[in-house]
Amino acid sequence: MSTPSDVKIYNPWREFIENVINGDNFFRTQEYIELLEYIDSLLAARAALSEGWVSVADRLPEPDEPVLAHNGKWTGVGAWCSGEHLEEIEHWQDEHREFIELNGPAVTHWMPLPAAPTLVGKEKAGC
Repeated sequence: MSTPSDVKIYNPWREFIENVINGDNFFRTQEYIELLEYIDSLLAARAALSEGWVSVADRLPEPDEPVLAHNGKWTGVGAWCSGEHLEEIEHWQDEHREFIELNGPAVTHWMPLPAAPTLVGKEKAGC
């Protein structure tokens, strides 16, 4: 859908970005920080979604970092745990630190977890 060139789509950051581009001296630091955080969260979400499922034969996740793991029967939060004291079938553990491969088939694929949502306004305040 196209819009006429004289119609501006509302964007809460438009004025701020235009002021920065035009060299406005009224520099709003907090808004700039929020904009950068928003851009970072979008880029992280895009990277996580574009990566998709990764075969453990190709690459393992960072040690001890939670990921979405899959073994053909089960899909859930797990982590590939480092440690020389662990047996080969004990490296993959679920969110309860139970050994995934003792309870079922070996983990075949993993995927990064998406970023947690950011809370704003009344949601941030709590009860």
